[in-house]
This record gives sequence, C-alpha cells and structure tokens, in this order.
Amino acid sequence: MTDDDARTLLVTINAARAMGALAEVYARMVDAAALMIARDLKDEAAGVLAYVMHQPDVPYDIYDHADDLWIDLESELCPRVIADAKAEATFMSLRGMIEQVATALIGDDDMPPDTLSP
Repeated sequence: MTDDDARTLLVTINAARAMGALAEVYARMVDAAALMIARDLKDEAAGVLAYVMHQPDVPYDIYDHADDLWIDLESELCPRVIADAKAEATFMSLRGMIEQVATALIGDDDMPPDTLSP
C-alpha cells in the first residue's frame, strides 16, 4: 500500500466518523493496523488493535479480524508493549486514536490540514 493509499484510508475513516458509521471506522482502523504491521510499525498497530477491541459496539467480524492480528502481535512484541496498548485503549478517544493512526501512516509533516476535520 502506498502513501496515497494510506491517505485514502484516513479520508475514509474520517468520512465514516462524520457520518456516524462507527463499524466502518473500526473496520478501516483494523485495515490501518494491518498496514502498520506490514510497515513494521507493530507497537503502533498494537495500540490501534487494542483500541478497536476495547470498544463495546464493534461488530463480531471486525473484532475477529482485529483479534487475529492481535494474537500474532502478542507473540512478537514485548509484554510491556502489549500491556501499555491495553491500558491506553481504556482512555483514548476516537479522535485521538485517529490522530495516532494518521501520524503512524503518513507522519505529522505530511498530513493534509483537512485530514482530521470534525
């Protein structure tokens, strides 16, 4: 996936959030986590997956996909990283998590100003 694909993914996440389509937001966040794993950003991916799996209204199929990725990460990452991701997931806001996804995928300097519009 290219940087343009990552930007498209972020636009999709924000559009779904603006429409209140949380299931779509969660699904695309799991896609973003998979991209982070592919880019060897596994610590960041753990944070995204922990957040999605912590949400009470995540559809089962999306949770199941996140859990599959999570299980693989648990075997690769330090237990402290896993524990920190779980702890952070309990207090992170959706907007804050989207900002973290954007920073991990495209960086602060490359982020278009409208990427995180409300």
